[in-house]
Amino acid sequence: MKFNTKILHGKAGRNTPDGGTLPGISQVSAFSYDSAEHLEKVFGNKAPGFAYTRIGNPTVAAFEQRINELEGGVPVPLEWQPSPQHC
Repeated sequence: MKFNTKILHGKAGRNTPDGGTLPGISQVSAFSYDSAEHLEKVFGNKAPGFAYTRIGNPTVAAFEQRINELEGGVPVPLEWQPSPQHC
């Protein structure tokens, strides 16, 4: 696949629950779990999932996957960096 085709039709987003070619935009700020222990594992990166949207959410995960695919790199999480106006 050429670069421009990968941007639109790459592997990222193909497994959406609704069959969409791109994942939907996640508009939530927090995620619920059955127990505090499970949430702690998610926060500690010992279980898959999302805990708080500034740390990560399904939209950011799809973006990370798409960029990794385009660059041919190793998967690493995108980190939110506060701008001076947020400090």
